[in-house]
This record gives sequence, structure tokens and C-alpha cells, in this order.
Amino acid sequence: IIAGPPNPAPHSVESCAEPGYLFKSDGVTPYRGEELPLSRAVRGESVDQEEMLISHRDRPQGVWISATARPLRDEAGNPAGGVLVARDTTERRRVEEVLRNSERHHREAAEHNRLLIRELEHRVRNNLAGLLGLVAVMQERVTDVKSFGRAMESRLRAMAHVQQMLATTRWRALDLQQLIESVISAMDF
Repeated sequence: IIAGPPNPAPHSVESCAEPGYLFKSDGVTPYRGEELPLSRAVRGESVDQEEMLISHRDRPQGVWISATARPLRDEAGNPAGGVLVARDTTERRRVEEVLRNSERHHREAAEHNRLLIRELEHRVRNNLAGLLGLVAVMQERVTDVKSFGRAMESRLRAMAHVQQMLATTRWRALDLQQLIESVISAMDF
């Protein structure tokens, strides 16, 4: 787009902003006529890759452009008009949004996985501590290896039974009396 010197006539560069379909890079704030890149170029200012949204009834999402504007000067160096180059950046912005959403999703999934791993590590440590405590207690109570093995097996079956009960209820609260009765029935005294 090429425009001549500033003109107060009804078809000036500034009048392009009047319909309210040109918006700044936030996509919400409308341009005032004197803020348009071409209007600024006509006044002698250079504009580099300014993002703007053109709203149109045929394209409800609008068209994003990157506008670069340069002043045109006469032989004496005075502003004599301006030129505007507009590149459609709608697809690039759409792809960037898809990438941002994908990155956010993967970041959230990684955080979720990190929390799951921490919980798993915590549970494994608790189970190992329980096993070590069980071994220590059973060493004091039994006198031969065979008795120790039977006692450990019985208690390990009870621990596995509790684990299975909790997993079956998806780790929700269990009735304590039901849990105790179930564990006792699983143990081999």
C-alpha cells in the first residue's frame, strides 16, 4: 500500500481506522487513525513488523498481519508519502498457539509424572522400612530358620493382602474392622 502526504479528505490514511476493524497486537485495542503504521510512515516514522489484527465479517477469527512501513521522501528529504508492506501471519500465530498449548500440556504431564514418581518412591521406602522392621521383630520371636521363614511368609502375605485391598478401592479409606479381619484371615499363624 502506498499513500501520499497527510490529507484531511474523507479518504485519508487515518480514515481507515474509523470502521473499528483494525486492532493492536493485543487483538482488542482498536487503532486510532494517527497510530496506524502507514499514517506514521506518511508523517516520517519508520515502523518495523508491527503485529495487528484485521477483523472482518468473512473471517470471524480475523487476519493477523505484520506491518512494516517506511516514509517516502521528496528530493529535499521532506515526507512525501509512505509505503506499507503487510505479511499475513495468521497461520504462524495459529501454529505458535498450538505449540504453546502443546508445551503447556507436556509440562503439566511431566509435572504429574514427577509427582507420581515421588509418591511411588515414598511408598517403596515405606514398604522397605516395614519389611526391615518386620525382619527385626521376627528375629527376636523365632529360634530357627524354618519358623522364621513361615512367620515372614505369613506376614508378607498379609501385607500383600492389604496392598491389594487398598488398590481395589483405589486407595480410598477402608473400614478398620473389615481391614483387620481380612488381614487376620490372610495370615497363617
